[in-house]
Amino acid sequence: MRKAVVLLSGGMDSATVLALACRDGFECHALSVDYGQRHQAELAAAKRVADALGAREHRVVALNLQTFGGSALTDLSLDVPTGGVAKGIPITYVPARNTIFLSLALAWAEVLDAGAMGVITSKTFYAMGDTRTPTRMSVITYTLYIPAKIFGFLHYGLLGLAVVTSAYLFLNLIIQVVLLDCFVIPRRRRQQQGSA
Repeated sequence: MRKAVVLLSGGMDSATVLALACRDGFECHALSVDYGQRHQAELAAAKRVADALGAREHRVVALNLQTFGGSALTDLSLDVPTGGVAKGIPITYVPARNTIFLSLALAWAEVLDAGAMGVITSKTFYAMGDTRTPTRMSVITYTLYIPAKIFGFLHYGLLGLAVVTSAYLFLNLIIQVVLLDCFVIPRRRRQQQGSA
């Protein structure tokens, strides 16, 4: 049976990824991260989702991002907003969280010899009101990733596969940052100025 590592936050997006992977016949290994967030509700929800959907196992990695702070979720000196959705990138955004999570999932996928990794990395775009860019970016980068992965493995073995996978994750991050900085955030600012 094919194995998949699914990053499971306990929310709808990751629950959907896990449900689809289970439906498609993967042996699913769910991974959640206790990153020092103020609450444990999402970890409890992730456990319920993993149990309900029949994940082979569900692991929780403890990784304290309070060391860096910078988010109302991990920095106790910042208040969690209660007045609804604010404009711009929310104070609850945790810097580099998805990149760190992807690295952990990739490490476990290598140990399990898993052929798939289920991830949702587009929350910042959705927070900025952009629902099209993440889908386009995913289709383009994943389409390029598959042949590159095959090429890397055929020509350089496991080392080539590891290099291509690492490069793919890194380039995905760079593309997200560039798209946000050059297109999404300026467009959002123009919209805000036009409505003011």
